[in-house]
Amino acid sequence: MFTKIRSDRGVIDWAARPNDLNNLLKALKDMINVHFSMEVKSFSEISEDPERNPILYRTGHFH
Repeated sequence: MFTKIRSDRGVIDWAARPNDLNNLLKALKDMINVHFSMEVKSFSEISEDPERNPILYRTGHFH
């Protein structure tokens, strides 16, 4: 359900907190007892079909 966007600027940009999304999904599972999945993809790997990646998550230090 979630797609974390990997940038080409290296792990220090997009994964400075590597478990951020995992921790969020774990908290959601504990609160509402639903298991959500996640993938990590670059911009070029993201499908134009929103049903294939309904929630995009981006974090980082660079613009």
